[in-house]
Order: sequence, then C-alpha cells, then structure tokens
Amino acid sequence: MVARLPKVERRIYQLSIKKGLTQKEIASRLGCTQAAVAYRLTRIWDRLQFIQEHLFLLRATKARMRRDLRGLFTPLQLNALWKMVEYGGCQSEVASQMGTLQGWVRYTLVSAAHKLKNREGQLGEWGRLFLGFALHPNILFSVSTPQQLARREKRVNSTRTASSP
Repeated sequence: MVARLPKVERRIYQLSIKKGLTQKEIASRLGCTQAAVAYRLTRIWDRLQFIQEHLFLLRATKARMRRDLRGLFTPLQLNALWKMVEYGGCQSEVASQMGTLQGWVRYTLVSAAHKLKNREGQLGEWGRLFLGFALHPNILFSVSTPQQLARREKRVNSTRTASSP
C-alpha cells in the first residue's frame, strides 16, 4: 500500500518509520517545515487507512461498478461516480472532466453514499466508499490506484499517437 503513495509522502514515510527520524529531522532533510511534515504524516495515515478499508473496490473496474449499480443510477450519475474512483475523490477534477459544476458532482456523490451505505454486501461497500470520498475530498487524488494508473497510461498513449507523423 505504501508504494501507492505520492513520492514525497513515500519518502516521509520511509524516513519516519524505517529510519526513525523525528519530524524536525525529516523537515531538515527535505527542506520544509516541521508543520509540513506533521501534516503529511497525518495525511499518509489517513490515506493508508482509507486504502485498506476500501482496497477491494479500489481494484474494481468500471464494468464491475456499472454491473453492481445498474438500475440504481442514471448513466450520467454512474459516469460521475466512476470518475470519483478514477480521480481519487477529487470532485473539482471530476466536474472539470465532465464539464459540469462541482456542486452537482458532490450532490451525486453524497446521494449515492446515502442511497447505498446501509445496503448489504457489495452495494453497501460502494456506499461506504462514496461516503468516504464525500467526507475526505481528494483523499486519493495523487495516490496510485489501478484506475489512476490506467488513466495516466491512456493519456500518455493518446499524446504519443497525437504527436506521431
């Protein structure tokens, strides 16, 4: 799970946990303040806990989500919910990608969370994931989830294709 963290956070984690350095020592090595290190460590623990709690769904595919949630949401809502998974809970990024308002994305996310959170099995798991995104915006925005890695690869491939003669 640590490998999924952004590079800076992985470094802070390694210095803190593996090397046993204090926040002040880490700050000195990285050229930042102790407060910045403290904030990052809190963010690291939050992210690792979130990933552990939702690891199964973070490995899910768009087809799996559509199959699990079919009939409960419109295709547009499903697209927004998938983009929340794909973009690590960043509502502003999803709104930008969809050409809509962030408020609509948040409304869709919170509505889905409340609609699903008390359901049994897989539906309840999706609800808890969406509620987690609603309560912790951007929790996984720069974390390397399979969905984000696939999105980045698609973007790199499209850039290569566009620049080919």
